[in-house]
Amino acid sequence: TFATLYLNSAGSAVSQGISLPSTGLLPTFAGDYPTLGEAITAAGVNGTLVLQPGVTYTLDRGLTSLAGQRIIGHGATLQRRNQIVTTTTTAMTSGATSIVTLTDATGFAEGMQVAFAQAGVARSALVYGTNLSAIRTITAVSGNQITLNSAVDINVSIGGTCFLTFVSLTLADSATMEGITFDGNRANWSYSRWEVTIEAGAISAGNNQNFLNCWFID
Repeated sequence: TFATLYLNSAGSAVSQGISLPSTGLLPTFAGDYPTLGEAITAAGVNGTLVLQPGVTYTLDRGLTSLAGQRIIGHGATLQRRNQIVTTTTTAMTSGATSIVTLTDATGFAEGMQVAFAQAGVARSALVYGTNLSAIRTITAVSGNQITLNSAVDINVSIGGTCFLTFVSLTLADSATMEGITFDGNRANWSYSRWEVTIEAGAISAGNNQNFLNCWFID
């Protein structure tokens, strides 16, 4: 038999579904995990997660499913937390800089994702890979210094913009998201570009990713 994991707004299990015969069903995981990311990992390949209907889950980083997983929202909402925007106090070199000192790193934590924009360039004039960087993941925070999982891919002078951004939910191979509302929190998300601020995505090497009955607001 298999049971479905229901999660509250903090990502913790609040109840387990009735056990059902396994015939014709995807394997599911039942347990108590504090975050959606941990629940996705625990569910495993081909697992199913059911979010609690009507609940809003606040995201401070992007989530990525495992292969074959099914994430069912039943109208639950994934909403971006208020954005963090700051500036750099050190110059950054493409392919070399992976440790960056910020004017203020308050709010950043290990596992969050950021992107960088060249100082003095209007958002409308940013070009991905030239003066707008790809997303990088923070692996450590010490004071106002952050360490990235890999070097930046553009040159950024002192005073460049560092901003929290991510793909809210990325599907792996043969994974499905269904019945989820994505809330971009536009009123509190001031610095974004479509190249790095994305609600629903799919890994480029995957196939048969399914997006069913989802809504996108703000």
